[in-house]
Amino acid sequence: MSQFYACVYWPWDVMMMLFNELYTMLVPLFVPDRHWVVSTMLWALKYKTQNWWHVRAKNVRASLPSAASAFPLAYEPWIGDEPYGGLEQAMYWYSLTDFEQFPHLGHFRSVPELLEQLRSLRPEEVKAGMRSFNEATLRSSLDFYRWAAASLLSGSVLPRL
Repeated sequence: MSQFYACVYWPWDVMMMLFNELYTMLVPLFVPDRHWVVSTMLWALKYKTQNWWHVRAKNVRASLPSAASAFPLAYEPWIGDEPYGGLEQAMYWYSLTDFEQFPHLGHFRSVPELLEQLRSLRPEEVKAGMRSFNEATLRSSLDFYRWAAASLLSGSVLPRL
């Protein structure tokens, strides 16, 4: 797949790993603007019974374990029945996904905008940026796992790198 010029990728829960695989293979990726994805996700949650993307609050029968009395993040990890249909919750959680966090992605709001971005794409520049991000992420991950392994093996908590 890495021989392709680019990939237009629509984030959906059944294909989450494919995104990371394509990014690792340095395939330039174009994803829809977050407003488009979130509105589609909320539509599916409202009109479909299948649990795409998210656990619905009404289906959760337990609470999350926590040492603190309050949930430490802005929203719980499921869409509730708030007056705005979960828009703020969904936008918050989507903003934390790789689709929003990874650099060197194309984001489009319409098909004409996507076509213009594809026409003006400089794939080698994008691939170089993706490669650099992958290398930095690998170094950071290795540092963390070395710290975690040393901490577990010594039975003490070491200062975080």
